[in-house]
Amino acid sequence: MPNCYHHDMLTEATLEAWAQQKQQLEEEFPYLSNPSPNLRHSQVILSSIDELRDERNPYDIAFIPTTLEEGRTFNELLCTELKYRGLRHDGTIREKRQRLLHALECENVHSLMTKLVESTNPDFAFIEVESAIPCIMHGGNRIGEKIFMMLLLEAWGYCLTKADRDLLINTVESYINTGVFGTEDSQSQWKLPVTNESELDQVSFTAWRVRKVLTKLSDLARVLLEEQSPDRLVRWQQMLLKYVKAIRVAFQHEDFTDEEVEVFQDYIDEWYYEYIELVGLPGITNYMHLLGAGHLYHYIKRWGNLYRYQQQGWEMKNGMISAFVHRRTRRGGAGGKYGDAHTSRIVPVMQWYQRSIGWITGEASNYFI
Repeated sequence: MPNCYHHDMLTEATLEAWAQQKQQLEEEFPYLSNPSPNLRHSQVILSSIDELRDERNPYDIAFIPTTLEEGRTFNELLCTELKYRGLRHDGTIREKRQRLLHALECENVHSLMTKLVESTNPDFAFIEVESAIPCIMHGGNRIGEKIFMMLLLEAWGYCLTKADRDLLINTVESYINTGVFGTEDSQSQWKLPVTNESELDQVSFTAWRVRKVLTKLSDLARVLLEEQSPDRLVRWQQMLLKYVKAIRVAFQHEDFTDEEVEVFQDYIDEWYYEYIELVGLPGITNYMHLLGAGHLYHYIKRWGNLYRYQQQGWEMKNGMISAFVHRRTRRGGAGGKYGDAHTSRIVPVMQWYQRSIGWITGEASNYFI
């Protein structure tokens, strides 16, 4: 996509380079391809992070003995570890340490190359990227939360004192509780998350709450920005109008026609550029990247529409399972009193789940025909 900075990594040349590096390491250290059974007893530690290296840990390759006895013990460890690997174990402690250190570093690289070569074999791929369909429900939730958060952060930046921040918190909570999730007569109890350091914390909403917030967010922007920056307020309201228009199309239940998917991406482009100009790079998330770079457009073209693949059903089912476990089971069987099946936490739940899926889909009826 022209708007995306992704580039091809899994080229034939890259795969071949990984395989060659793996082979070269096995030629230098034959035990990598045919490890001795004793290698599983290895205890030496190699940390790739400086802060985690422990010169006082006798099993750390960076260990520094401070007594003659510690030196002897560490020397025995080095010899044993080198023998596990079929490597020379003569010389000074320093030479043995360097020899083992090099082997350990190569083991790490070999392990990585092995995983890369195996995981990039298309014959063993778990799922193709083409089939890794983004969940439009979660995308809408996370993007809505981010836009809401960026608006709050902008208003927060205009606050010069703690009193200003407290007023902002009260204003936002009052607006949401009386104008979005509740009414003046029946107020909601939503609270704006704030850290112990009196800074804004990450906001999280359920799907229906995100949708309600977005429908009112333009009005909230007016409340928060009208006095501080009228020009910015106009830009925020224009951007929000275009986003709501675009995301409504993204949730279309029917398959997109070729013309509709092009119109959809036009809506996204108009919104995306205005959003970037408003908030810059800090406002970008993975889901926003999917929209702005045209990846979501690609998946819609490939699969017709994404609504049928959204995972709301699974989310609701998880809630049902949780409620079933906590309200209608002992949460642990009968202590083995009636056999293994009665001790399992998961078997009876999955049996109930299987029955419920069968009746919901209608498949269970086939067993009674």
